[in-house]
Amino acid sequence: MKAKQPDRRAETIRIQVNGLPVTLLFSAEPNKEAADFIKKALINAYVVRTA
Repeated sequence: MKAKQPDRRAETIRIQVNGLPVTLLFSAEPNKEAADFIKKALINAYVVRTA
């Protein structure tokens, strides 16, 4: 009997930042550099939009 393989498809979210389409891909293991970059980009986009 074979063990089931975990579902390895990446979860994705498509959003727009400053009018540009962005696709976010999520994996099982975190990438702290990418997370910091995305967080800063989203905060900057929010600040620009509300200013």
